[in-house]
Amino acid sequence: MVGRPFGKSYPSGHGEAGTVDTADTRVVVPASGSADRPTGRPDSPVSRAGLNRLLEQEPVLWPLAAIIDLGGPAAMVWVSGDRMPASSMPLTDQGSSSTASTIPVLVVGALGRMGAHVVRAVAAAADLDLVAAVDTAAAAQGQDIGSLLGLGALDVAVSQDLEGHLCLVSQQHRGAVMVDFTHPAVVYDHTRAAIAYGVHPVIGTTGLSPEQLDDLADFSRKASVGAAVIPNFSVGMVLLQQAAVAAARFYDHAELVELHHNGKADAPSGTCIKTAELLEAVGKIYNPTVVEEKESLAGSRGGQRPSGLRLHALRLPGLVAHQEVIFGGPGETYTLRHDTMDRSAYMPGVLKTIRQVGALEGLVYGLEHLL
Repeated sequence: MVGRPFGKSYPSGHGEAGTVDTADTRVVVPASGSADRPTGRPDSPVSRAGLNRLLEQEPVLWPLAAIIDLGGPAAMVWVSGDRMPASSMPLTDQGSSSTASTIPVLVVGALGRMGAHVVRAVAAAADLDLVAAVDTAAAAQGQDIGSLLGLGALDVAVSQDLEGHLCLVSQQHRGAVMVDFTHPAVVYDHTRAAIAYGVHPVIGTTGLSPEQLDDLADFSRKASVGAAVIPNFSVGMVLLQQAAVAAARFYDHAELVELHHNGKADAPSGTCIKTAELLEAVGKIYNPTVVEEKESLAGSRGGQRPSGLRLHALRLPGLVAHQEVIFGGPGETYTLRHDTMDRSAYMPGVLKTIRQVGALEGLVYGLEHLL
């Protein structure tokens, strides 16, 4: 099911409507009930003349009920099982206030720890254009995000209306990107909404379940909207993970420890889970039983995954983000550690992902796929 974007569609009673994004514009096409597609004939073709007549209708807000699936980047438009070349579609150019050489960026969680860093990085990048700043802070509503962060006026007011901004951005800009650093409780809905509006999501918020990731990957593929879920934007962390995978071939015993500030909501961290998944891809069972263990305090040995890997999470003020992978063998241990001292370490990865997500055909999980 795709979103609730503004567009041109039939009044109520004329069947369902769907939207299509092409490289040049955004148009809405009927799924049934036009002169060229009589009601009750969902398999009849949609002609160019029918589309042109549709586009002459007044724009209304319509809850979409038809899924549009593109067989490649705007190569073929599918409408309830029918198809026609995208090149034969009528175009209604709605314009863009961003120049062709810049990428429009919407930041969600703009006043948070990471969001504020992203706003600064985007504002400083010549090829990026900050077009919206979303945050729920009541005292900041309507204020200029640049002034609030000491950057000077950026002519971008803080608002808590995410869906309204997604709608507006999808209509006014091409190839827009939403960067989300918010909370595990809302990130799934944010990501799905962005895809529905044709806005490319770049997600740094962790806490998505495997089922949610699978659903978003499927939705992204069907909508032909590139998306990226990145548990950790640090290049150094990617290098640690690659080193850990190499070491896993030689060690049967391994445990992971992640340390974060005490304002982090989810545990273990998405980065730690991702590292464990990479180690499990080696295809072995870790930490074979040597002795029957008994915890006098539940949870003392951390959380254990089906692979046998144990994950431990620490939360303390003064920490930023840190991770260790500790391997053990006869007479030795091998420890890999990564320390983030400042959130600016993530910005090169964030900017790289913003610049590349528009070229993706679906959802990628992990920065290693973009390096």
